[in-house]
Amino acid sequence: MYRRTVVPICALTWLLAACASTPKAPNKYGHSYDYPYQAPAQVSEADADECGKRADAEAFAAASGISDRAGILFGPLGAAVQIARVKSRLNSTYEKVMKACLREKGYELTE
Repeated sequence: MYRRTVVPICALTWLLAACASTPKAPNKYGHSYDYPYQAPAQVSEADADECGKRADAEAFAAASGISDRAGILFGPLGAAVQIARVKSRLNSTYEKVMKACLREKGYELTE
């Protein structure tokens, strides 16, 4: 019985501690999530900003379609899976849209 109560409490405490970090200031898109993909050095700042705004909007639209059922049904473990799915969708959509936009502007990008 002791292990049945201590393990879930420890897991929940760890999850809450991980999520309770100090929020950082909003980035250029108005939120605190930073994408790992960065435009190559040869891309002008204006083109990177324009494509970044388009990619950010599409990434958040794509991620908003992910169901939150896992977080509701499976508690902290489901919430961790949910967060991973959302981050993956955000990152992949942002990179895909960003590269497509930069190619439309005439940049040659390597994969």
